[in-house]
Amino acid sequence: MKPISVLDAPRRPSDDRRRLGNVREGSYPLIAISGRAGKTTIGWMLVQLLEHAGREVAAWLSDGVYVDRELRDDEIHAWELATFAMRAGEIDCLVQEVPAVLAANLPACSLRMAILTNVCGADGECQRDAESLRERSALESVARSVAPHGTIVANADDSLVVRAAQSVDRRVIYYALNPSNPILLDHIRSGGSAVWIENGWVKAYDGRKRRRVLRVSEMPATLAGSIIFQVQNSLAAIATVLGIGDGRGDALSPLVSSCQAGASLNRSGVWIRESPQGTILVDKPESLLAVKQIVRGVRAYGYARAILLIDGFRQFDDADAQEAARQFVDDV
Repeated sequence: MKPISVLDAPRRPSDDRRRLGNVREGSYPLIAISGRAGKTTIGWMLVQLLEHAGREVAAWLSDGVYVDRELRDDEIHAWELATFAMRAGEIDCLVQEVPAVLAANLPACSLRMAILTNVCGADGECQRDAESLRERSALESVARSVAPHGTIVANADDSLVVRAAQSVDRRVIYYALNPSNPILLDHIRSGGSAVWIENGWVKAYDGRKRRRVLRVSEMPATLAGSIIFQVQNSLAAIATVLGIGDGRGDALSPLVSSCQAGASLNRSGVWIRESPQGTILVDKPESLLAVKQIVRGVRAYGYARAILLIDGFRQFDDADAQEAARQFVDDV
């Protein structure tokens, strides 16, 4: 994978644009997603939400390049064709993961929008390790790549993400799990846009008014809001839709209708299917924290019986694999 710059590509006028809000001409053709975790899940959420709103979308995610939801051969060539199609007005929006190793290669001021997901959350020890500092540096590179008129969507619950977002003078939309988050509160007081959880609802502020978006229990791929990192991923997608809609009234309507229809918003990450016989959850957690959050979410969701299929946590070292297994044995 390599980042491909898309600078001010023209777009065709489209009546479909009204379904996502009154988006300005040429607005946000490329959405870059960067951070330690959640990139692919957020990418798929955006693809479905934007398509539900009548947009044509191409995405370069961890498992390849998708156009019209079909995986294309030869990633680099497929992505170049997608950028040409966008310039010709056949594709409205590009969504691309940007891993840390590629962030420094992004041209300055080349992005219209960037989503900064997470590095360490509130883990102070994690914030001081070398890998986390590299992740923070990568997020700052992505932030610098956002054009002056662009937007950064940032996780207010992660201090390293907040520092990266504040390292440049750009419009920021914060998302947070708690309405008392001080970064969120200060941002809203100053008229900034934000998305957060309050009293069981997802709420949004567009700089003019607050509104309820949907109940947390209605968010797909979250076990009725029980899996916290999936709730955060969903908040990032909601905040991005708010940004694309430029804060206007109906920007979030496609999201609400999509979620209330029970749409499955991701093809990667946590995969959840409901049936009369029970709930199936499939995931490949990339960190011990993710394992703990899944176990906690399953426990909070409630179940009569749980059947676990585990591949041995080959993505972990021995110590983390043993601790991950203990989480399931002790709690599930």
